[in-house]
Amino acid sequence: MLNAKISNAKVIKKFLNGVSNETFLLDNNLVYRHKNIYHDGLMNDLDNEYLFLNQTSSFPYHEKIISLNHKVIDKYSSYISNTRSFHKNKKDYDHLIQYMKDLHNLKLAFFYEFPIFAFLEKNQKVIQKFIALTEFNQILIKVKEIYDKYPLVVSHNDLVKNNILFQNDKLYVIDYEYVSLNIELFDIASFLSENNLDDTKTKRYFLEKFSNKYQIEELNYLIMIEDILWATWAYNRHQETKRAIYQKIYQEKVKRVRNNEYFTSK
Repeated sequence: MLNAKISNAKVIKKFLNGVSNETFLLDNNLVYRHKNIYHDGLMNDLDNEYLFLNQTSSFPYHEKIISLNHKVIDKYSSYISNTRSFHKNKKDYDHLIQYMKDLHNLKLAFFYEFPIFAFLEKNQKVIQKFIALTEFNQILIKVKEIYDKYPLVVSHNDLVKNNILFQNDKLYVIDYEYVSLNIELFDIASFLSENNLDDTKTKRYFLEKFSNKYQIEELNYLIMIEDILWATWAYNRHQETKRAIYQKIYQEKVKRVRNNEYFTSK
């Protein structure tokens, strides 16, 4: 049952930058998020997000959550004012790198694995619309070899620009609908690929900050598979909803796949 502060709140405005959520600023300095549920084969019906948030209430990168229902469809949190997106500089990159390290080092009772391979193998008919299956299978073999080398850790898996907020130099990361166990390299590739940070200098800077335990070729393969993954995801979402935003994401990801050095270097 909601407390009076929440139940009597009025909507001031709707935030327009959400894709999967409807998010509103309320007149009592709260943010209300309603999650639209899609059974896309990547999320675990939001149970994973609920479990994660309930085990990490003191995690320093969280927004302050006021109320959270058991399926995380509705969430009330304190409004973070005067925020900005990240800047393309080492200072902000270092904050994000430290966030990833702190997240990946969490020890939780958490067992849901990000189903990247099951999802891709299930959606080969979609994938072959923008990449030959022979090419895709070669990439998939390489990515599976990378996954065999590294342990699974708690990962965000969706480090898009809208999920990263800075208030001065304080970093907040939001929207954990895809939180699950994955290899550390996936989050590194997620941040770089989702924000079109494709220059070799930036890639090498991130790998250096992770003690150079990953090869740049491995990072490039993860970026490639993530672009294929999210292109497929966006295609399916567009087929289900007919929303133009998913068609736009699909087109952008397909363009990234076709411009990837895996192809252009041949």
